[in-house]
Amino acid sequence: MISGEKAPLENSIIIRGLLVPVDWDEEGNITEIAVSTYFEEEYLIEKNARGEEMLPFLRQKVKVIGLVRMNDSGRRVVRVEEFEVIEE
Repeated sequence: MISGEKAPLENSIIIRGLLVPVDWDEEGNITEIAVSTYFEEEYLIEKNARGEEMLPFLRQKVKVIGLVRMNDSGRRVVRVEEFEVIEE
């Protein structure tokens, strides 16, 4: 499956890519993470409990199933329903 392909859950998509930090606070703590896809698209991870569970997997390849919306800045944000680390 490729980035943006429809997932089995209604209105969800599957995103595959590298989990990366994209924003930090003044003390250097990560405040925002995203999936950077193989097609150079970036999906911010919604800040919630499921998103927090992904923090230990930074800089690893992941598959995410979730709902995507656009934020006020016009960036894609995914509410993660499921995720897994991709072993290669």
